[in-house]
Amino acid sequence: MPENTLTSALRFSIIACNAKNIETIKTAFDEISLRMILIQTYYPAATFSAAVADTDTVDFIVIDQVSFAELEDKKNTVNVPLIVFSDDSIELKPFHNVVFDTIHLPFNFKKIEKTLKKIEIIKSHFEKKNMPHATISDEINGNGSKTFLIKKGKEFQLINTDDITMFYTDNKLTFAYNNNGSRFLIQSTLIELESQLSAKLFFRANRQSLINRKYINKIKQLDEGRFEIIIDAVDSLHIDINQQKFSRLKEWIEGN
Repeated sequence: MPENTLTSALRFSIIACNAKNIETIKTAFDEISLRMILIQTYYPAATFSAAVADTDTVDFIVIDQVSFAELEDKKNTVNVPLIVFSDDSIELKPFHNVVFDTIHLPFNFKKIEKTLKKIEIIKSHFEKKNMPHATISDEINGNGSKTFLIKKGKEFQLINTDDITMFYTDNKLTFAYNNNGSRFLIQSTLIELESQLSAKLFFRANRQSLINRKYINKIKQLDEGRFEIIIDAVDSLHIDINQQKFSRLKEWIEGN
């Protein structure tokens, strides 16, 4: 592989409908002059849907057109950029704003490099930024607490994480609920919040949710291997988790 032109390696996963497509995509990435680390491959797409691994551990996902259609049909939520490889002229960008770029066969290696450099720029921006969006400012203190200054009309409201019941993502946007049920938009990803908040207070329940232990009302078993976390003050939000996440949640609660 040629010399790396990125500041650091990009970590990625592949979702494809058959082993041949996985190898084709891997070969294409070997041909470009960027350094990347393949974390996991999912074949078929159903294995991705059932995986407990958090996709936020990767910088982007490469997916073929058939698998993308399967995930769309199953309403799967992905919180990292998708690069879709397509064998026809279909343009997938408008779909739910989850597709970062579409690359058609035969592969245009310069376009692949350009796409990945964009992802690297975005990644570096979020890693290096000191202040969020102009309408929101954060202050982090030594105990992992964080204050959000939220603009509402002509007023600014201060909300501390002690009053936040949970963070969650929806269509690549991050929201928070405070303890009176109000929802507000923040300019941080769940990964960024996890690194800034106290691990004793906040638990990553799934790819979409980061919950405050102070507001866990109860946990119900729905059926074999499925559980539901009910958040106090936001009873309309019930968070589904699997057996493995429940075991981790139990250890986390008892260990803290």
